[in-house]
Amino acid sequence: MKHATLVSAFLVLLLICGVTHAADTGENDKQKADLAALNGTWLMVAAEEDGQKTPAAEQKKLDIHLTLKDGKYSITTAGDPTEAGAFTVDATQKVKTVDVTSSDGPMKDKKIQGIYKLDGDTLTLCYDLSGESRPATFGSKAGTSLLLAVYSRMK
Repeated sequence: MKHATLVSAFLVLLLICGVTHAADTGENDKQKADLAALNGTWLMVAAEEDGQKTPAAEQKKLDIHLTLKDGKYSITTAGDPTEAGAFTVDATQKVKTVDVTSSDGPMKDKKIQGIYKLDGDTLTLCYDLSGESRPATFGSKAGTSLLLAVYSRMK
């Protein structure tokens, strides 16, 4: 009888491990799919920081490009490199999250938490530039350190 109980327990354990592994694999696939979908060069078409929208003419003049490739990023402003680093995403959350660590530029060695959404060729990011917390929603209000940025994929 003890042998049957041990075998049953072992089979339950295998089942649990298999289900956990399948869930982990599904989450891992989701992460990989989102990272692949984010790869490319993106043009910032709108921005709002601390509740202040960047005027369209100024936004166009800044010509900010974000290049994402396999968890690495670089930013150019008016053709000049301004920042680079690494990022990770969690595509399994209801509101997808992104964590950014800059290795170069004004935010060097700072970890920034954000949220993102990808809708076709439009990428929307919202960050807390203070690095203190993760935004819960997409938006920026006066008195906050939130940056809301909208990018269009370059073709």
